[in-house]
Amino acid sequence: MKRLLTSLTIAAAVLLSGCATTPPAEQTVDLSSWSTNSLDAACVAVGLTKLNPSYWDGWDGDCPGADLDVDYWEVYCKNKGVPVIKLFNAEATQTNVVAAGVAAAKALRPGGVLILYYSGHGIQQPDRDGDEEDHKDEALCLYDGPFLDDTIHSLFQRARGIRIWMITDCCTSGTIARGAVQRKVVSQIRLAARTSALEVPVILYAGCDDGKVSYGNATLGGQFTFTLYTTDATEEGLTYGGTNSYFSKAAPYVPEGQVPVYAEFGPVTDEFRNTEVTK
Repeated sequence: MKRLLTSLTIAAAVLLSGCATTPPAEQTVDLSSWSTNSLDAACVAVGLTKLNPSYWDGWDGDCPGADLDVDYWEVYCKNKGVPVIKLFNAEATQTNVVAAGVAAAKALRPGGVLILYYSGHGIQQPDRDGDEEDHKDEALCLYDGPFLDDTIHSLFQRARGIRIWMITDCCTSGTIARGAVQRKVVSQIRLAARTSALEVPVILYAGCDDGKVSYGNATLGGQFTFTLYTTDATEEGLTYGGTNSYFSKAAPYVPEGQVPVYAEFGPVTDEFRNTEVTK
């Protein structure tokens, strides 16, 4: 009843203001040009400043700065010679995100790196299958509904022969690829021992931990993304993990009040950790 009343209140306010609009329809994405087994690295970059209220009980998911973030990340990758599938707002549907991830993964040579970037809202929902210690599932907010951590984990379970680097600049995303079981804090870096049944290694850079907030604005974008982007301009030879990791160089410069998270899933090796980013 509370959800219904909230939806009716929002709808009435919009109609009375005289500015009721129809959100853009979901858009399809052409992935036909992505060939198989040809790339050392490929990126899917997702950004949402708006959601479709039809799927979100009237909420439009306003998220200023996510457009800057996804543009930053596209430029970052292209400057390193990494092709990008960019999905923004109405393109960032659950179907398109999965299809883009599959196309990018298939385009990789064995051992290639799939880069998954997201900027937008992150939320928590009641745990559906009892696998969360805090009884909450984490989810990324896509244009047409929540993209649960359980779904992300199941997709990763199907991957073979590649490595995954995931960057999430959103709230409550510290275990978005599936929850940590053991942690210790080292400065602003959080290292996680994994028990997830993944056959591919996954390194996650998250803007903050579960239940915490990632900050941003329409001028600079997300604090975490902006810090990563500017760190890359001043540092050389940054690696995915280890002592010279991109994360460890950037995290201390994220403004006070936000603590980014570094996490590992699956069989992450020193070779992966010490590989120069996008090399």
